[in-house]
Amino acid sequence: MSDPQQLKVQILALTRENSRQVHAGFRPAADPDRTPWQEGTNIPYAGRVFTDDEVEAAVSSTLDFWLTLGTEGKAFPGLTNEMLEAEILVIRSFCSQL
Repeated sequence: MSDPQQLKVQILALTRENSRQVHAGFRPAADPDRTPWQEGTNIPYAGRVFTDDEVEAAVSSTLDFWLTLGTEGKAFPGLTNEMLEAEILVIRSFCSQL
């Protein structure tokens, strides 16, 4: 497997599958793939509700070694501006620029 892009695609596909199996209880309430709560299982708390998309984005950023802004971070202001109907500005830490 010499093609890095192909390897990344495979890793991300496995990441999504792992997320489906391991984190099914943390999916949004209306998601048909969410594991129903049963007595004795953990109750998600503190907003820990996410899908395969968020897990894949986190792993993708790590594979690219974008630990600060990266492509997802660059998309954040535009998406947030639309949602909040306001403008936001992302400020990067000066220390990360040194």
